[in-house]
Amino acid sequence: MAAVVGSKEVVWSGKEDREFENAIAKYLKSGSEEEWKKIASEVPNKSIEQVKLHYQILLEDLRDIDDGFVPLPHYTDDHHHHHHIHNQPSSSHDHHHDPF
Repeated sequence: MAAVVGSKEVVWSGKEDREFENAIAKYLKSGSEEEWKKIASEVPNKSIEQVKLHYQILLEDLRDIDDGFVPLPHYTDDHHHHHHIHNQPSSSHDHHHDPF
């Protein structure tokens, strides 16, 4: 995803988007400046302003989806395939519980 900040286009990689989304879920409660600082600290090379703008774009995208302006993808019913995967026998090492 790209956004324009000033006269410079800001491009977000998939990795940065995941870091951003995880940080939003972890820190964003009231929208305080301290929360935005924490969020930006979780996304290397992005400023607080870039993170805030990226969040606004995300909200606009969600509104467009909710309002029906963006069609949802059509998923095929792949029930039989998933059923087969879930019923495969597990190997003996699957029952070992590693605390880490």
